[in-house]
Amino acid sequence: MPGKRRFRVLVLAVSIILLLMAVPLAYGDGTAPAEASAVLEVMSEYDLNGNCIIDSEEVLQAIDDYFAGGISIGDMFAIIDFYYSGEPVRTAGTAELESDKESLIALYNATGGLNWVSDSGWLTDSPVGQWHGVKTNHCGRVTELLLHNNQLSGQIPAELGDLTSLESLVIDHNQLSREMPAELGNLTSLQELWLHHNQLSGEIPLELGNLASLETLSLGDNQLSGEIPPELGNLNSLETLRMDDNQLSGEIPSELGNLTSLQDLWLDDNELSGEIPPDLGNLTSLETLWLHDNQLSGEIPPDLGNLTSLGTMWLGDNQLSGKIPPELGNLNSLGILWLHGNRLSEEIPAELGNLTFLRYLALDHNQLSGEIPAELGDLDYLIIIRLSANQLTGCVPAGLRDVRINDFEQLDLDFCES
Repeated sequence: MPGKRRFRVLVLAVSIILLLMAVPLAYGDGTAPAEASAVLEVMSEYDLNGNCIIDSEEVLQAIDDYFAGGISIGDMFAIIDFYYSGEPVRTAGTAELESDKESLIALYNATGGLNWVSDSGWLTDSPVGQWHGVKTNHCGRVTELLLHNNQLSGQIPAELGDLTSLESLVIDHNQLSREMPAELGNLTSLQELWLHHNQLSGEIPLELGNLASLETLSLGDNQLSGEIPPELGNLNSLETLRMDDNQLSGEIPSELGNLTSLQDLWLDDNELSGEIPPDLGNLTSLETLWLHDNQLSGEIPPDLGNLTSLGTMWLGDNQLSGKIPPELGNLNSLGILWLHGNRLSEEIPAELGNLTFLRYLALDHNQLSGEIPAELGDLDYLIIIRLSANQLTGCVPAGLRDVRINDFEQLDLDFCES
């Protein structure tokens, strides 16, 4: 088979050269001749056995780039060689297409398809790409399954794991229940997995750690239990991780600190315990960190001061203790800082006055002492500040007088003189 693929590359290369020879030397207007494009498209989309080649779009793009003068002929042939001579070439024959259809039928039967809000086209002889919520690639393989808020119920069938070209699985806001099948870990092309707002239970399958292309994993608002699998730390492409509003327990795995592309981390409203891993300080792309309403303890890691892209830090209603790290003053993009309802002690660090874009600050219901730093009065964008139920002394900085929503009356402190 490799020999046939090499032969195919040679045939394709010679054909391209012959086509180029037919192009006038003055050619250079950035558009490939229609005849050349048509021939190359047919040649690049099918292998020697007549199977549709899934990666042919990359080859066609390389050819277009060459005609437009964007890459050299050597680079174009290198791309062609990679997709047609490498092992394996991804193809879609009758068996793969039939397997996709069987997987969709299994989903329909397992999730009460007759009761869906819309099941247009399903179980008919129409191409599956015409079934409601199903999108396919040029080979007819299923790439997207979009059944958001469509009244699916019952268990996700294991057969969904056979949709090996699937890139988006969006079945949130339904009534799906029971455990997630481990077979979802077979969807190695998957980029989006939206399962939030269902009634899923049981543990998160560790096999989800195999989804190396995954960018979004949204499991919030379910009834999931057990610990967060450390294997999720393998998802190097992940940008959004939502597991909020479940019944997850145990510690936050330090392996989540490997997710250097992560932008949003929502683990709030669970039963998580133990300390916040300092490794989360490695997530320098992080914009949202929601860990509130858990049972987290120990000190806030100073490493979180490395998260200079962070816009929201919500650690309230836990059992965190020790001092507020002065390093949090480095978070110059921060707009929301909620640390209320913990056991934080010692003085409020003056460095929080460096958070020039801060709009919401909640430090109430802790064990903070000492004076309110005058630097907080320089936070011109503050809309909400809550400092009550601590042991603060002195006076309230005059610059905080005009903050719209505050709890100063509960402090029993006067404003400082200007």
